Amino acid sequence: MESEVSAVPDAACGGSDGRGIGVGNNAGSADEGDGSDDDEAAAARGVPGAVAPQGYEIDVISSDDPAALIGRFILFKWTGKPLRLGEFGWYFGEVAAVVTAVQRQRDVGVTHQVTHRNSETNNRLSYRTGYRRRAAELQYPPGLVSDVRGADLNWVMLAARDAA
Repeated sequence: MESEVSAVPDAACGGSDGRGIGVGNNAGSADEGDGSDDDEAAAARGVPGAVAPQGYEIDVISSDDPAALIGRFILFKWTGKPLRLGEFGWYFGEVAAVVTAVQRQRDVGVTHQVTHRNSETNNRLSYRTGYRRRAAELQYPPGLVSDVRGADLNWVMLAARDAA
């Protein structure tokens, strides 16, 4: 059985394999507020810093090579649609690819495709976009650039923690 999103930063788990939502937030219930820009900004500010899920640690990467991120796991800070205000937080994903030149022209600032799976996000991301099966995936093209990387910013890289 999967755990729910926790407002406690050290309760970093989610998916049945121990991965998933890094942390929830203290912004209140999913139905709180009227969805205005002020409510959304307040909910985004309420998301605490990233905490690595069980079995992982936050990894400091030194390469600016976009291809070096492919196949790596990240926590991405979602503070907007398709999530409800009370669901804002850090979500586990896997960097799938570098975006194409056409995508970069169409959506300035995007750099990679990141796969988020319902089974690893407590059925939040894909579910909110209409894909309700547990095996459903959502590919999203965020901007994974170094100036927004960090536990108090928009994304962090994860590395498997040594079992020793």
